[in-house]
Order: sequence, then structure tokens, then C-alpha cells
Amino acid sequence: MGNSLGCEVLVDLALRHPERVERLVLQGPTPEPGARTALQQLSRYTVTSFFERTPLSLITMSDYARCGMRRFAGTFRHMLADRIEEKLPRVDATKLVVRGTRDHIVSQAWAERVASLLPRSHLAVIPGAAHAINFSYPHQFKATMLAFLLGEETQT
Repeated sequence: MGNSLGCEVLVDLALRHPERVERLVLQGPTPEPGARTALQQLSRYTVTSFFERTPLSLITMSDYARCGMRRFAGTFRHMLADRIEEKLPRVDATKLVVRGTRDHIVSQAWAERVASLLPRSHLAVIPGAAHAINFSYPHQFKATMLAFLLGEETQT
């Protein structure tokens, strides 16, 4: 299960070691091709932060400060440069793409495109959730993810 930038990491893992990956959960896959500038990402993050649980921004800023500006900037640049959409069609695993209806970082159109680029994929949308579904809507996310992992029908 990957969240946000973690989706890029999982896609690379699945391509490098397909024998180790049977199922993937991509929650809030970033970055969206039409929003690959720092300003676009910052503005989307700001809007989405209004719909996240309050302590998330404090935790996120603390994590960024601990890693240091140099590492944060390098990782951010790498995220913006990664063309995940070119890699998705080659991922050979059953996938679940998850998005929250209040996620302004990952649009509904982008989530649908990710799911369409992935062979054997499902899209689940969690009403009221923003970008960090695993943090802000853990029970709904767990139920959605478990249904997928157990091979049950995933609702979109």
C-alpha cells in the first residue's frame, strides 16, 4: 500500500521485482501530469489540508523539518519529474486505486486515468475523505483495502 509519493515507489518496485508483487493499493497517486509544478502542488496541498484531520499538517511539517530542506527539495523534484503514467501499463499485478472526494491533490479525472492505465485495476472513491485517507479515514480505508485484498468486489 502506497500513499501519495509512495505510489511512485510501489510502481517502481512492481516493475523491478514483479515476482514479489501480487496486489497493489495506490492511495492518492501523485503527481498528476497536468500539475507538475511546485506552485500547483503547493496550492493543491493547501486546499486539501482544510479537509484533513487537524494534527496531520503539524505531523507533516514536523516530518519535513526533520528530513531537512535539501532532502525534501530533492525528493519533491524527483516526484514532479517522475512520469508514473508511462510506467503504469507495465505493472503486472491486481491493483486498487483509492481517492477521497475532497482530495484536491489527486483529481477524480486523474484517479480514473490511473485506473484505466493499469491492467486489472479497480477504483474506489471514499466520500468526504481528502488526500491522506489512511490518516483521516482509517476505518473506511481499511474496509476498502481488505475487501480488495480478500478478492471481494470493490465499489467505485
